[in-house]
Amino acid sequence: MKWENKNQFYEGEFQNGKRNGFGVFYYSSEDKCLKYEGHYKDDLKHGKGVLYYRDNTKKTGTWVNGNFTE
Repeated sequence: MKWENKNQFYEGEFQNGKRNGFGVFYYSSEDKCLKYEGHYKDDLKHGKGVLYYRDNTKKTGTWVNGNFTE
């Protein structure tokens, strides 16, 4: 399923109207982040994922309730 809001969009799994499961979130062109590929729970990054930045760096690890933990 796909969700779009202004210059941001998400492609992936939804449950109860929220991002749940695996998906890819594309940030707007004004953000320092490019995209996040990984798992969500109740619209928050939760589980394994990769956050890609516009400067070609990335953060790989685990998120819990939207916070990076490792």
